[in-house]
Amino acid sequence: MSFSFPFIDKQDVIRVHDDEEGRLITAHHENVQVGSFEVWDSDDGPLAKFANVIEHYEGAGIGVELLRRAFEYHGTMTPPPLNPALTDNRMTSDGIRLMQAGQRRGWIGPFPDQVSSEED
Repeated sequence: MSFSFPFIDKQDVIRVHDDEEGRLITAHHENVQVGSFEVWDSDDGPLAKFANVIEHYEGAGIGVELLRRAFEYHGTMTPPPLNPALTDNRMTSDGIRLMQAGQRRGWIGPFPDQVSSEED
């Protein structure tokens, strides 16, 4: 399965693509990549590993659209841990907000380090 379709963000038309396995979903504006979302396999299922939107395009809804397309392809994904000491994939505050937006929509599961602390 592969897709390529237009997405109209708050500023302009963005084209969203994926690779053949849905592991890398990208957004392009005028043939320039402006955002990406990467999904890795893990023992717990699909892992939301990396998200990025170029600064000029932030706040336009591109990150959420990339996340939505990843969810449609993979189902609910596990986010990286919130605690940077537990991962090599430290999230920025924007990344945390994106994961929380995905959690509110049911696209992202709980942060792994929050699940462990709640069970103790």
